[in-house]
Amino acid sequence: MIDFEADELLLALAAHARTLRTKARLNREAMLSGLAEARALSHGQPLDEPAALFFAFAPRSSKFGPIGRVFVFSFAHAQALALGYSLDMSDVELTIHEIRILRGEIDFAELRAWFASRLRPIGEKRPPMKRPRDTTG
Repeated sequence: MIDFEADELLLALAAHARTLRTKARLNREAMLSGLAEARALSHGQPLDEPAALFFAFAPRSSKFGPIGRVFVFSFAHAQALALGYSLDMSDVELTIHEIRILRGEIDFAELRAWFASRLRPIGEKRPPMKRPRDTTG
């Protein structure tokens, strides 16, 4: 369940920005509306929460200053960890999906399915990648 309070998240955001030696805008309205949207999107389904947080906060990331994008990525990962899962995805993949959200090229159902396929119970190893076949001869 997404049970974060906006004020505690804003404090964590400010602390994280200080650690990274960057700035944060503490936009309470954007935090409240993002949390409300994420809760509505996840419909109380815990495994949908990381995707819901990412989908809700990606369009709001600029409202939190230079730390905003890092915050959105970290928030999705942190929620997965709180549920006992890791997200098997790179920042490049997240950036691509963030852009798709901003352009309206992906809806929540598609993003949710993509996130679900990349949730791994903590400690589970990633399936090994297959080596490409040598087709040269």
